[in-house]
Amino acid sequence: MARQARVKEAFGTYYVTQESSGCRPLFKNNDDREVFISILQKTVNKFNCRVIDYCAQNNATYHLIIDVNGGDLSKIMKSINIAYGMYATCEGKLFKDRYKSQPIANDHALAEIRDTIQNSMTDSTGYSSFCVSEILPCQELKDTTCIDCMTTLDEAYDRLTNVAALNQRTIHDLLKDKPMRNNLIKEIRRNSTLSLKTIGEVFGGLSESTICKILSQ
Repeated sequence: MARQARVKEAFGTYYVTQESSGCRPLFKNNDDREVFISILQKTVNKFNCRVIDYCAQNNATYHLIIDVNGGDLSKIMKSINIAYGMYATCEGKLFKDRYKSQPIANDHALAEIRDTIQNSMTDSTGYSSFCVSEILPCQELKDTTCIDCMTTLDEAYDRLTNVAALNQRTIHDLLKDKPMRNNLIKEIRRNSTLSLKTIGEVFGGLSESTICKILSQ
């Protein structure tokens, strides 16, 4: 029997699930989840789509709600699964069959699916930070008139050190103060040519997706 053609809309929102083949768990640990979320962020930036919700708690399945924003769902999902498949290698196929997608017709249906995803969270997993968080296209926050921008990791570290000294605090204490840390992240993003990954390194090894969330706040 031929496969039923997927329903695709240029500005549609979809509930997507993808299961493991059993070759290996999709997510062995939180490091795997961080990589997956980083891939989601890169895909969002590449296709200018919007991940409304995601859930990567279950070891064998992930859930996404994606607003394609004029893009092609097939290309978006291909980008995600190829990138993660290259990372999470195993002897056989990583994914069981193709992903499943369901168009979301209205706000009521969206709310029901979001509730379903949220209700799937369990305190016992310890992975609550990997479920139900919005990922938007990352705003560059670039100042086109930026003069003498920071261009190296050392220059960004120097800025961090100077701010800590001015506030009579250690860098460790500065990074623990999230409001101050987040403001510094935005400042360095505006006044540097550094990538999200490099900025994450400056601030104690934060992931690209975490940096982007902070920039979007």
